[in-house]
Amino acid sequence: MAGLQADDIPAYMQARLTTVTPLECSVCILAHRHAGDRVSPAAFARLEQAFNARTPSAIQRRTAQTLGRGLLHLARSLQLTHPAVAALGQLDTPPSRGTALGVLGRALDVDERACAHICCYEDLQGVAAAALKLLPVTPAQVTRWVLAAGAQIDPIIAQAQTVDDCTALPAFCAPRMEFQAQAHSLRNRRLFNA
Repeated sequence: MAGLQADDIPAYMQARLTTVTPLECSVCILAHRHAGDRVSPAAFARLEQAFNARTPSAIQRRTAQTLGRGLLHLARSLQLTHPAVAALGQLDTPPSRGTALGVLGRALDVDERACAHICCYEDLQGVAAAALKLLPVTPAQVTRWVLAAGAQIDPIIAQAQTVDDCTALPAFCAPRMEFQAQAHSLRNRRLFNA
């Protein structure tokens, strides 16, 4: 948590909700939509290129791919025969978390709004899980933070639903988070991917 104290966590969640989350949520929704069209690995590759262009930190891109690889593995282990799952497997690199989550949601018949909610809450719970492990906080306190932050998710999803093309994906800068991710990657003991 890069020296953050318990009182800093709500602001950190808010920072993610205004920078990282809108991009991932928009990617998730576009991937969900691409999975319903004539499925093409090229469409997912373009989406990944657009995500990468808006994620300056190589560590954050790699983390997104690690999480996406896990979701793709989940889709395969569920033996989902959806063509979009197969298309993701044809990419040269693992998909990002948002792309994989959107495809997984579509393959499981989860609508795009519900899938976007999952994307947003999953990001918040990642922060919550790290806080529980690293800071002197209680599960009740962390749950209150997630619920308070969750009240801001609907506008993020509504905005993400207006994105109809990779070129319209949001690109908000979070230099401190990017710096912290890079610095964390250089430590001997890497604790989290988030």
